[in-house]
Amino acid sequence: MVVDAYNGAVRFFVADPDDPIIQTWSRLLPGMFQPLDAMPPALREHIRYPQDLYQVQSNHLMTYHMTDPQVFYNREDQWREPNEIYGSEEQAVQPYYLIMRLPEEDTEEFILLRPFTPSPAQ
Repeated sequence: MVVDAYNGAVRFFVADPDDPIIQTWSRLLPGMFQPLDAMPPALREHIRYPQDLYQVQSNHLMTYHMTDPQVFYNREDQWREPNEIYGSEEQAVQPYYLIMRLPEEDTEEFILLRPFTPSPAQ
């Protein structure tokens, strides 16, 4: 969704046209949703992956990254979110954005990062 700061006009852009929910909304409200390609390039450069969606997906990755059925069944390579001390309280490290150059890349990127740590043996 993009809101024009000058006149308040609201425009919706669709990143995944195959998504069944957006297909239903598009049928209910024809003409409201535009393809992502219609977004001005200056705005498209600022699109960010939603942190809450990333957190849900990464929570599942803590278990479902294991490809060996025996390792999966025994939870031998289970991950967990690390903790940090903030003030005097211990809390889980939340996903955060940072600018860095990834290996094999020529330029820096704005990435969403969430560290994992191995779970203690059970």
